[in-house]
Amino acid sequence: MPNPRALPAPGRRRTRTTRTRILEAARRELDRDPDSSLGDIAEAAGVSRRTVYSHFAGRSALVEGLVDDAAEALRAALTEVALPAPDAATALARFVLTLWPVGDRYRVLLRLAPQDLGTERADVLAPARDMATAIITEGRRQGVFHTSLPPPVLSRAVEAYVLTLLECVNTGTWTDDGTRTAAAALIAVGVDGDLARCGGGPHAASDPGSRGMPRVRMDLPLLSAVPPSRLSVTKPAARVPQRRNARSNRARILATARKELGRNPDITLEELARAAGVVRRTLFGHFPGRVALLEALAEEASEALRDAAVAGVQSKGPAERALAHFALSMWPVGDRYRMLLALARHDLGAERVAEIIKPARDDVTSILERGQRDGVFHTHLPPAVLSAGLEALTVALLEQVNTGALEDDGTRSAVAMLIAAGVPEKQACAVVEDVAATVTAEATEAAESTAD
Repeated sequence: MPNPRALPAPGRRRTRTTRTRILEAARRELDRDPDSSLGDIAEAAGVSRRTVYSHFAGRSALVEGLVDDAAEALRAALTEVALPAPDAATALARFVLTLWPVGDRYRVLLRLAPQDLGTERADVLAPARDMATAIITEGRRQGVFHTSLPPPVLSRAVEAYVLTLLECVNTGTWTDDGTRTAAAALIAVGVDGDLARCGGGPHAASDPGSRGMPRVRMDLPLLSAVPPSRLSVTKPAARVPQRRNARSNRARILATARKELGRNPDITLEELARAAGVVRRTLFGHFPGRVALLEALAEEASEALRDAAVAGVQSKGPAERALAHFALSMWPVGDRYRMLLALARHDLGAERVAEIIKPARDDVTSILERGQRDGVFHTHLPPAVLSAGLEALTVALLEQVNTGALEDDGTRSAVAMLIAAGVPEKQACAVVEDVAATVTAEATEAAESTAD
């Protein structure tokens, strides 16, 4: 690496500029594809591989540079956030708006954490998370934030929500300078929509007749920036009927794969076989390779999500009931949903995953559109963007359940979803309680019908 002190002043400036450009390119490329090579990053930065290596000895050194850069940016932002605020709502709004410009750094660290960062470096996010949790805890004490979720869990859910809205901006789905996202974050923690209202900012252009909502491409962003698949997965062929014990083994392997791949998309087939309690030969007897296993998971997820979506959609009745019904009906298959999102960046093609998830996303967006027209849901976000945010929030809560940080049968997450959409907490709790009874009755009736 060049020694800046050994260079004349202009040379030192050029060296710093080049290093900054490499880090910015690395942040973009690794956010887009965590497996980006140093060659990809060099090309994106407009420099040679040799120049990259003159600043960073290898991938680990580059990641370390990104961590240091992010830590410094977050530390500076948090210093400003730490200034006294009159109340927790103001503190949270300041938190979101101050961190908004460094959100890309935050997000790329989350993307890198599973494969590049050690646990001792991943804790660079801890100060921001601790501060968000402290603000939410204080807001609950002041009676301005909802109490449906523990503060650490709500903090993680809001983190996922906000970062997804940032991704919507980065993929061109909508425009925001952070103010609308701050308002949405306040609503998600239980602040009244009118009190949470923020100005649109200079970048939030509006269409005539849209009630102040920004222009938006009505396509969901979560998979649009996913890199091309490393595997080409085709639609499944019909399966040959199997004996009962074979079906049992197959189901156990799929259930284990769904759980393990949702947690670690890079797990090997040998590790999956051990986790499923079968020998490697048994696994390969059902699935000749990783591609076949992933396609079977995609087929199973598609069927489960389709059935849940059909059960969850209510075209009639108030929009808040429809959204609660959808959330509760989808909760039992939430692990499949989360697995698909995890695999989208590794093995399954983005188009294949989008094809599977699209009906559910379209249903939610339709419900949100209706609720906004009826004045039930807030209009700080366009329906498609709000749908993407609620999806991220729900997946984050599901992960909290899987890690043991939250106990939930779906009702608490459904309440959180309604609150984030703009329904007051008390009303959200009442709606979910009533709808949960309906969903349970429907499930019982369906089970009895199947038994007959």
